[in-house]
Amino acid sequence: MPLFFLAPDAVRGDTVTITGPLVRHIGGALRHQIGDRLAVADADGERCLIELTAVGSAAIHAVIRRRLGPAPEPAVHLTLAQAVLKSPNIDLVFQKATELGVQRVVPLMTRRTVVRLKRERESRQLARWSAIVLEAAQQSERGRVPHVDPPKGLPGYLAEKGDANEARLLLWEDESTLGLHDYLNANPSPGRATLLVGPEGGFDADEVRAARAAGFVAVSLGDAVLRAETAAPAALAILQYAWGGLGRRPTQRVT
Repeated sequence: MPLFFLAPDAVRGDTVTITGPLVRHIGGALRHQIGDRLAVADADGERCLIELTAVGSAAIHAVIRRRLGPAPEPAVHLTLAQAVLKSPNIDLVFQKATELGVQRVVPLMTRRTVVRLKRERESRQLARWSAIVLEAAQQSERGRVPHVDPPKGLPGYLAEKGDANEARLLLWEDESTLGLHDYLNANPSPGRATLLVGPEGGFDADEVRAARAAGFVAVSLGDAVLRAETAAPAALAILQYAWGGLGRRPTQRVT
């Protein structure tokens, strides 16, 4: 059962009022009717099972039948800073990153980025990525929707002040001394972490030096030669296996 995310003021006591685009999706595209039950999450990530009591063109009304508590989220607050790839590959990366528990997505423009976003189209592209992340969060029953930053240049992103206890990892195919496996064995689980991944042509040497100066540790995936759209999901799966709940006994699902 997909999880639908409600507006901050949608829940009042045991009643729910759904407005906006979600009305067209639930009542129109999905054709839900009075009596149907849906799983929803409020602005704080609290999940509920609701029963529809009225389905209109402007609003949908429902009552809460069961409170399910917050959805489980990974213990590590994980950010993916990903160089923009050709579409639809970048869409796939953001979708899979959401499924794998990322809480923040940062689209980056680097020296070897093939796609050059026009400034007048940035807001439209951001809206598209946000919609992809929202849909992926619903389908994978995430408790919260990851935040998608506006596209930014790599130098500007590296200049941002990070958390002092944050693990900052640069995925680099030319790193020959430290693999991701070795890094995880030598370091404890952090509270926050960022994975920085390059474009189709990878990072150049100057960008790697700048990332290292900003506190990033370069790691490789060993002998694996992966496409640009595969690298981030593969690394995220490894990190969530090591730090999060991936591969462990599941908690309560929405039924």
